[in-house]
Amino acid sequence: MLKNLLLATAMALSVYVMSSNAEAGHRPLEWYVGIEGGANLIDDAQVTVSPGSTKIEAGFDTGWSVFIDAGYRWEDHWRLELEAGWRQNDVDCVAVGTGPCAGGNWGDISQLTGMVNFIHDIELDETTTLSIGMGLGANYVQANSPLLGDEDLVFAGQALLELTHQLTDRIDVVLTYRFMASDDPQFQRTASQSVAFNNENQTLSLGLRFDLEGDEDPQLVSTPAFPPAPPEAGPQQFVVFFGFNKASLDAAAQSVVTEAAATAMHDGFASITVTGYTDTAGSPAYNDRLSARRADAVKRSLVSKGIAEKAIKAIGKGETVLMVQTSDQEKEARNRRATIDLAGANSAAQPTAPRASEAKPSTEVKPATAATVPTPSAKPKRVSVNEETLAQYHVWIAQARAAHHYADPEQRMFDVMMCESGGNAATVNPAGPNSGLFQYSTQTWQGAWNDWRNDNILDAKAQIFATAQAWQKGMQRQWGCYTHPH
Repeated sequence: MLKNLLLATAMALSVYVMSSNAEAGHRPLEWYVGIEGGANLIDDAQVTVSPGSTKIEAGFDTGWSVFIDAGYRWEDHWRLELEAGWRQNDVDCVAVGTGPCAGGNWGDISQLTGMVNFIHDIELDETTTLSIGMGLGANYVQANSPLLGDEDLVFAGQALLELTHQLTDRIDVVLTYRFMASDDPQFQRTASQSVAFNNENQTLSLGLRFDLEGDEDPQLVSTPAFPPAPPEAGPQQFVVFFGFNKASLDAAAQSVVTEAAATAMHDGFASITVTGYTDTAGSPAYNDRLSARRADAVKRSLVSKGIAEKAIKAIGKGETVLMVQTSDQEKEARNRRATIDLAGANSAAQPTAPRASEAKPSTEVKPATAATVPTPSAKPKRVSVNEETLAQYHVWIAQARAAHHYADPEQRMFDVMMCESGGNAATVNPAGPNSGLFQYSTQTWQGAWNDWRNDNILDAKAQIFATAQAWQKGMQRQWGCYTHPH
């Protein structure tokens, strides 16, 4: 009956009103497909025979069901889904008048549905989501029995309640309850007699949902913790990267948090600040909330590893601070991150970069292997470099600093590079054997400290990564343009 359809719609809408302020959406905002199977129960039905006034009631066995769907997620917690479903139930017994429900070969009822579902997601934790929704569509009902064989196409609606658990970055397991009702299907028994019944179904199904697009740049979803900085460098920072639209920590990310917690408990701390960030995909308001969820996820993980909750401050800065500058609505894995800043007992609460005079050379590398300091009388010849090349250098510097963390800002390395070589990777100093963006000598480049020594000394990317590794070892002051910019 139509009133049952309206009831199902009202149920879904009422649940939505109660949950409309909830946060949601831990999976990517893109296309997905799903498949489910389970049990279907048709409520005992009143059968109407026209013409006639005999009271008939039918009971049904628990049947089976299967569903396939395809949908799309939006950042405002909504999904739009197309669903096809099949339900089949045997007629268990029929009662006429006040008589008992008599079993027999009464046949079965099968139903093929097509629905458009509108679904709202409510995030329970980092891997589990509760979803509510409603669907509208059509139901093709077939009656198959020795006494009746006919079909009817009727208007149908359903209310949905889903519990979703994330198994991997691209796969969810889904448990779904559906209440589906339709207009009364009507079958023609003879030329002059028709049969109709009220059709209400309750379905419980279990299945899998697959994201059609995985995260880009998966190698940057998480990163190992940065090595502890020297005591002189002040607060230490660890960085965790996230998947697109994710606020959950994978195993590698958890290892970063574990090391940060261990460092904090070993070295002591005055405070811990966790700051979440996003890329520019999505609206600023949504990204503000997502960045806060990322910070909260890291904070909860730190607390679980023994850090006092009151010692941790968690904040979200959305897309306002980018590691890599991008245009609006652009996905960038390195911008999807949270930082853990440990302020020591004698340090300021907020992290600050060390002064140049405080960056001491590592004892692991002898001064004899240092990069030669350019002198004013022997400056490399400057050659103009196009903006595209300079933009690529910025990208490599960000990647290199993530791999070999040093205390200085990325811009400092870029400025030193431009001072040393003008940004020209092929620059050779006429006064000595110094080459490339950072003016390495062959002896320095081939040192055992340099993991990039087998690459060409004029390879721009190799020089940038090698320099980050050198700066991580405390070799910054061995560049003339670091200590005396010109």
